[in-house]
Amino acid sequence: MNALMTLEEVVFAWPGGGDPLLDGVSLTLNQGQRLAILGEEGSGKSTLMGVMAGLLAVESGQILLMGEPLILVPQRERVRRLGLLFGDPTRQFLTPRVGEEVALGPASLGLSGENLHQRVADSLTLAGLGGGDIKRSLAGLSAAEGARVAWAAVMANHPRLLLLDEPGGWLSERGEGQMAARLGDYVAAKAGGLIAFTSRPQRAKLFAEEIYRLEGGRLSPFS
Repeated sequence: MNALMTLEEVVFAWPGGGDPLLDGVSLTLNQGQRLAILGEEGSGKSTLMGVMAGLLAVESGQILLMGEPLILVPQRERVRRLGLLFGDPTRQFLTPRVGEEVALGPASLGLSGENLHQRVADSLTLAGLGGGDIKRSLAGLSAAEGARVAWAAVMANHPRLLLLDEPGGWLSERGEGQMAARLGDYVAAKAGGLIAFTSRPQRAKLFAEEIYRLEGGRLSPFS
């Protein structure tokens, strides 16, 4: 199987000393796989997600994104390959209106005109929003609506690999189930991959087929 992301003995510690928060983490995500990283608050889940996204520099070890060292992949190409959804999705917003926010990523990658309009519409539909939401102000959305817009904005880039922090956390139980099912279909259709980071075992089981526990800076299978 072709690996979308590989971590090889990754070590990360915050400046100023102390024990490593990630202490020799190794993991491989292959095409079509959906994994979950389960851990308590403070276990290092967000740090691990930041490391995988290239937002934090590791002390040692290596991260490969589709076979290439992550540190050598240009930022524009990372955006094309890798989609990030944070625990508080509203912190991702950079524009005032729904349509502008969802269009931001694909427009930066060169999409324009009718192709861009269709990409925005399709992404909103995937996230459970309608065409009438395009002109709405982000400031007037509910938490659940904001979460759906953030989801749509991530998917508009058509990333192969998704890193999701507490996915569905702002949605109803039904909405969270819908999100998990649609992302599962997306991963299968695109030969992509998904890693969900969560403190909740039930959420991990909903979004992933394989679960790992992050504890003491290391990963181990969770059953």
